Amino acid sequence: DTDKWAETGLTPLAAAVVQPPLLAECPVNIECQVRQTIALPSHSLFIAEVVALHADTAVLNEQQEVDLQLTGGGLTYGLAAVREKPVKKFRPETLRQETNRWRDSR
Repeated sequence: DTDKWAETGLTPLAAAVVQPPLLAECPVNIECQVRQTIALPSHSLFIAEVVALHADTAVLNEQQEVDLQLTGGGLTYGLAAVREKPVKKFRPETLRQETNRWRDSR
């Protein structure tokens, strides 16, 4: 029954792709869609795809990448750019089988 937006003083913004809102007060908002869920012994592993990134221009470097040094230490999470070629032979079912094999061997 609590209005969490009013209680926290945060402002919701419409996301471009996903349903949950963005936070206006956050200099970086990342929209992700879960593509696969793998049940592991201690937790579930969610494999997600970044479908949109929103960042204030004040936190972008010359390459238009989020630079944590420019955030003034206000972010409580880490971020890294991944630059790799797509894996052509990636098979989600193979990953699931390997994970299950590992789980069953424990």
